[in-house]
Amino acid sequence: MLIQNDRSMKSQKINQIRERIDLFLENVDNKKHIELTISEIKKVKSQLFSFKALYESFHKNTKLDSKNNFFNQF
Repeated sequence: MLIQNDRSMKSQKINQIRERIDLFLENVDNKKHIELTISEIKKVKSQLFSFKALYESFHKNTKLDSKNNFFNQF
């Protein structure tokens, strides 16, 4: 009976350790996914800032005012 209880306790501990390892590996995978997502967000953010700069530059060069109408530049 004692040997069976001891085996049962060891089996329970092993199962607990396996569950912890599985949880840890799942968290590692989630972290990698999050890091990739953050990397993609940073790329898009950089592209948006580039587009904003181009837009502002274009807008400054094509401002409509009474002396220098955009359509009169052609």
